[in-house]
Amino acid sequence: MGVLKLVRHGSPEDRGHMDAYYGRQPDPHCHDGDTINTPKRTDLSCQEYLEYYQGYNNCTDRKDWG
Repeated sequence: MGVLKLVRHGSPEDRGHMDAYYGRQPDPHCHDGDTINTPKRTDLSCQEYLEYYQGYNNCTDRKDWG
């Protein structure tokens, strides 16, 4: 049985996943809290860049705009 990994809303991985889902170009960023109440942060660490691109590259679902 696998372990379910919960990704925090606003985390680099979450933001990468959402950019890919909505068909946006990569724009590595995150939020230190939720995306509504905390500012966008682009000064990511190497680990955060890896997490962002993990979310971006592993997103297999896309928004259906139809």
